[in-house]
Amino acid sequence: MSMYKTKQQRQLLDFFLKNISSQFTINEIVSQICPDDGAGKSTIYRRISKMVEDGTLMKLRGEDGKSTVYQYSGEGTDCGEHFHLKCTSCGKLIHLNCSQLDDIRTHISDDHDFTVDVKKTVLYGICSDCKKDKE
Repeated sequence: MSMYKTKQQRQLLDFFLKNISSQFTINEIVSQICPDDGAGKSTIYRRISKMVEDGTLMKLRGEDGKSTVYQYSGEGTDCGEHFHLKCTSCGKLIHLNCSQLDDIRTHISDDHDFTVDVKKTVLYGICSDCKKDKE
């Protein structure tokens, strides 16, 4: 990424840095970054695509299973080093540091000659808080 950053690029990064553990759709991001200018949606979408490519953001399925949401995964999150769990009930994303999953990643690499991109690996299920609420 070049040293030159537009005002909109700074606003976008600042937005995600202030909301590190939250996920947003493109429409939610646009309404926060440029609420008076709906025309900025395509520019924001291009910027977000670049941020996904460079590892600053994670692209995930929304709670409905159809929409796409984005969450900060850049510096300080170590998202490239661990798997993620996503609750299909409340939408919470859990960063999972687990040595057993590291063993699985190594097994897949060694025995199946396949490299898992853990930054993009999300296991879906129900979190403990939602399980308690349903009981």
